[in-house]
Amino acid sequence: MHQKIVEVLNNLHLSDEAYGKILNALNTIKDKESLQGIYNFLNEITASKSVRENYYEHSDFIAEYYCTLSNLGLFAVACYHKDYATLFAATFSALSHAIPSQRLHDLDMAGVLLIFGKVMMNYNVFIERPSTLFWGAGALCVNLLDTLVTRNHLGKVGPVIHVAWHFAAALALYKFNEARLDIIEQKDINDVLGAISGESTPSYLEESSQQLMDYMPNSPFNSHTM
Repeated sequence: MHQKIVEVLNNLHLSDEAYGKILNALNTIKDKESLQGIYNFLNEITASKSVRENYYEHSDFIAEYYCTLSNLGLFAVACYHKDYATLFAATFSALSHAIPSQRLHDLDMAGVLLIFGKVMMNYNVFIERPSTLFWGAGALCVNLLDTLVTRNHLGKVGPVIHVAWHFAAALALYKFNEARLDIIEQKDINDVLGAISGESTPSYLEESSQQLMDYMPNSPFNSHTM
């Protein structure tokens, strides 16, 4: 079992220092069941077609260093807009690049589908703000380029295109969220303007309107004086 684990480690292309540390740790484990568990975990590494950077080349703790750090843009968008779908996607994207586990990669794909579902549920944003479609299409083009080029020429292009995809996706989601919020705000403004012209009060402003009229009984906005 020890030899099988060593074979898996060799496939990860670890640095000599990281490789030595792991071997020293393995030599202290005598329990066969523990070794079997370690083997099962290590053996389920991310499929080679999904690899976007040479493992542990820049860090002993992060497998795909630049691909992991480039998720910062997605985290920033998620926090700024309180976008939990993007937060989910960013978290598992970062983890799947930091740890070469196929299970984490599957969760990363689930995050992408979650984002896609959110965008489709708000398709009206593209209709009312066509410019957002440009940013989304741009991000998609970068993703397709990454899939076609990096997958087949990783040694030549490295993680550059995949890193660009992360930033392009973050920018597209920022533009999408901004447009969505702008549409919501504009709708609220239109509701208020419509209420003024129709001498009525939007339901969500009724309580505030009543308080205003109580303080200003002679106000022209008070329906009793109109």
